[in-house]
Amino acid sequence: WGNANAAKRDQRLRVWDREYTAVWSMDDAGKGIADKSGRGNYGNSSSVSTGADGVAGVARQFVSANSEWAQAGHGYNDSFCGPRVTYECWYNLASYPTSQRAILAYSTMNGDFDTRAQKRILQLSTKGVPCFAAANSFNGTGTQPELGSWHHAMVALDVMGKTCDVYMDGQRVGGGNFTAAENAVSRYIRMQFAKANYSGASDTYFDGSLDEVRVSRVARSADYAAAVFKNAASNDLFMAIASVDALPEIDPPAPRKFTFTISAEAGGTVMPSGTVQVEEGKF
Repeated sequence: WGNANAAKRDQRLRVWDREYTAVWSMDDAGKGIADKSGRGNYGNSSSVSTGADGVAGVARQFVSANSEWAQAGHGYNDSFCGPRVTYECWYNLASYPTSQRAILAYSTMNGDFDTRAQKRILQLSTKGVPCFAAANSFNGTGTQPELGSWHHAMVALDVMGKTCDVYMDGQRVGGGNFTAAENAVSRYIRMQFAKANYSGASDTYFDGSLDEVRVSRVARSADYAAAVFKNAASNDLFMAIASVDALPEIDPPAPRKFTFTISAEAGGTVMPSGTVQVEEGKF
């Protein structure tokens, strides 16, 4: 500390282990989107960040009326399309969608990130509940969130184990057997935020804010989903600490008592003599 000549140490890979392939905190100024995992999956947005309030610091706002969206990733890699993967983010709706809206998806189209080449899509229903579309589609059945409030969305996909689980605010709201074979996946992939194209229709855009977007190369568990939600939503939910006044009173241990016997050696005398008992602390 205070040494201007000290070597810079990048601790990002110690914070985000190798299971995270991308961590976008969405707190960047301007159009750039940094990857906090340290793996270089940076991106750009179509609009300059307005610095919206996020669930953790600053978030990125997307205005559907302005066709705002973003993209990230750096080409030929399997960071986002492995057989086991988790997509997650925090979202805040400015308006309810009139049809399903993608919040996070990967595209395999070379060059222009054509949304019609999207393979896996974490999206929201018209009620604003997370759902998932891929070779199989899974609708979410959670409680409709209020506009202007933050919620955690997550999908954990295990193609090998044929399972898909969709979560909202730490609770499973959809999923099932992932049985249909996926189309061949190009290794040239990018992640897209807040934009999708369904069945050749016009592009659709998410209206709201995104924060703490992450991709993992493993299918995360229900315990993980619950912990992420509780940790960011409220520290009181994640860990409860009792107040001092609420702690139960503990009776102190009974004082120890020591017994001494005073006597003289043979042929001698000592005054006083006999046995005496002394309580601890009262010598």
